[in-house]
Amino acid sequence: MANVKPAMTIAGEIVEVSGGDSAPIIFFDTVPAGQTPQGMIGATLVAVTAAPGAEGGVILQARTVAVLRTTVQGAQSLISSLQNGLLALAPVENPEGKAN
Repeated sequence: MANVKPAMTIAGEIVEVSGGDSAPIIFFDTVPAGQTPQGMIGATLVAVTAAPGAEGGVILQARTVAVLRTTVQGAQSLISSLQNGLLALAPVENPEGKAN
């Protein structure tokens, strides 16, 4: 992956976002609960894990990996970033076609 440093605009100025190399990576499969406590937006992030069962089977367990809390602005920014990621992963309809 390219070593691109993320940036954002705060009060009209572009600032570099630091700490990405030491931030935890949070993997989740689903978001079963959303909340709006005291004007904030919250979501419970859950990952499904598999463990060996007592008689050789597999037991699936849902585990909370993080509880996300944010403002409306933070939620809109997260939604935008996720939509951009989905767009980047979308299949190209005409891969042999003329480039823009």
